[in-house]
Amino acid sequence: SSSSSSSSYLLLSLIFLSVVLKIDDESPLPPPPPSPPPPDSLPPPPPSPTASSRPRPISPLNKKFNVLIIACDGVWDVISDQEAVNIVQGREVCSGPGGERDMNKAAVLLRDFAYLKGSTDDISVVCVCLDEKRV
Repeated sequence: SSSSSSSSYLLLSLIFLSVVLKIDDESPLPPPPPSPPPPDSLPPPPPSPTASSRPRPISPLNKKFNVLIIACDGVWDVISDQEAVNIVQGREVCSGPGGERDMNKAAVLLRDFAYLKGSTDDISVVCVCLDEKRV
């Protein structure tokens, strides 16, 4: 009787297993994963960072430099160094009785000029007077 029960169990197990396998065989297979794109269609790597904690002096500081212009790439992408200097040294920036330069006005003019030249990035500008007589 124990042999009969054991063979019944085995038979039921085999039937169950065959039913499970049959169901699994009839179910659709998931689609294969997409193949990777060819190497020439991959997006380009991200650009290297342009910000650095190390200063990159272009010219040594001397007494003829009287304004420091700090601006983000939204300005420098569309305005050259010389254009920025020309704006800060322009007559429209001079507003004091002695012809002193208004640094806030200079920053606003640089911001507006970058916008008018089509900058689509953030536009931040700070102008700092380095002239000892004005500090």
